[in-house]
Amino acid sequence: MRMRSTTCLLVLGTSCVLALACGPRTKTESMDPGSDTCSILPADTVGSIQGEKVVQAEPSQSTRADISSRRCFYRTENFNRSVDLEVITAVSNRSAIDEFWNKRFHSIHKTEEEEEEEAEREKNQNSPAADREKEEERAKAAPSPVSGLGDEAFWVSNQLNSTLYVLQNGIVIRVSIGGPDEANAKLERARMMAGKIFATKE
Repeated sequence: MRMRSTTCLLVLGTSCVLALACGPRTKTESMDPGSDTCSILPADTVGSIQGEKVVQAEPSQSTRADISSRRCFYRTENFNRSVDLEVITAVSNRSAIDEFWNKRFHSIHKTEEEEEEEAEREKNQNSPAADREKEEERAKAAPSPVSGLGDEAFWVSNQLNSTLYVLQNGIVIRVSIGGPDEANAKLERARMMAGKIFATKE
């Protein structure tokens, strides 16, 4: 064990990239590509955190363009407390994940002048459909940064849905959590689940 620690220290001094290989891997990094997402977060762990028994864990998988999505839906006895977990990875190029993340959380915001011009155009159109779209846009919750998780994390919560997004080492974890509780309570539970996923293996 002492020799291994010394080796990693020497590597760190010559190559930061190689030093990463010396450290323990996260569950997502070491996950078998053929395995399902339900295997990285046990159903009983989800049930314990949610305070609701999980009656079924349903895995699914899909690929679109350069993005691979592996999901697990943890169906609880009280359905509205169910949890949806998604692991999003790049099929071949890491830039696909960067593009996904930046588009979702770092898109360029319109200036105040541009927003006023757009509002004036919609007003002139006097369209009921445009009014509905505007109201729906206002109803969307803005992402809130979450510290202490992964490389970067955001929390998105509104009346319909509460979701935690975590980016780490080119992997995105999405934890969507149900239930009637306050947003802060949901965030705390989502953090606990994400922490279990990103915990290092013994």
